[in-house]
Parts: sequence; C-alpha cells; structure tokens
Amino acid sequence: MLIFNGISDQFARLHVAQYRGKKAPHKAVLILAVMDLIQSGAIDTPFIYLNDELIKQFNAVWKYYVGDSAFFKPDICKPFYQLQYEPFWRLLGRNKTDDRNPYNEVSYTIKYLRETYECAMLDRSLYNAMRYQDVRGEIRTVLISTYLTENPNSVNDINLA
Repeated sequence: MLIFNGISDQFARLHVAQYRGKKAPHKAVLILAVMDLIQSGAIDTPFIYLNDELIKQFNAVWKYYVGDSAFFKPDICKPFYQLQYEPFWRLLGRNKTDDRNPYNEVSYTIKYLRETYECAMLDRSLYNAMRYQDVRGEIRTVLISTYLTENPNSVNDINLA
C-alpha cells in the first residue's frame, strides 16, 4: 500500500528506461491518461481496462507532451505491462490471479495484453486519492517535471497545476 505522505516521491521514482540520458515518458503518459479518465468519470473504479478509450487518451496525452520524439514512440503496451513492477499497479490475469510468471514470454501487443489480462488494478487508496483534484494536481506536477520536460506545454502545465 502507498503511504500518501510520500506520494510525490513515489511518482518521482518510477522505474523507467533511459535512452541517451532521457527518461522514457511512457509510464508518466499512461498515468496522466488514467488520471484524466478518472477526472472525467470514464474510470470510476480502481480497475483499469486496456480499452479504446484509454488508448485514445494515452495517444492524446502523448501528442500533447511528447509529440514526435526522435527517441521514443507512443506505445501503451509496455507501460501498461511494466507498471506492475511499481507498488500501486497490479495486473489481473484472465483467471483472476496475478500473472507475473517470469518464464512467460511477453508480447507487447494490445491483442496479447487483452487476451492475457482482464485489467490492471490501481491501489485502492491511490485510486480514491486520485478522485481529488489537489492530489491529481500534485501527481501531475511531479510526472510532468520529472519525465516530460522536453515540451513547452510541460512548463505551462506545471505552472497551472
């Protein structure tokens, strides 16, 4: 479970890939997309489905903050899968068990993820906290300033959060 006194630290220390000294933005973009959908009411439980609405929001957030990157391409599959290694995101296999078998070969495709996993589940306490604008603002500020600083929109959005 998360300790909310350190919520900013939790999101500032995501396990992300780096390429040429740049932190991969994928997990941050996915979390921002999830928060946007929580804010709009499209996500109203801690269960996060890899549905068309989430994919569309991920791509919109990517376009806004990352755009056409020479280093990274928009792909929701890897962060959806890899977030399970953070303490607040758990994948629920189709048989309702946590399917973290290290011997399974992962195919980072939407088809594979949808067939293998029912959904992801946010930590319930985090989900409940994300329903509040001030918490989303705090998380948004940390994610943008830590992982998405290359785009001018980032500076504007940090000042608005």
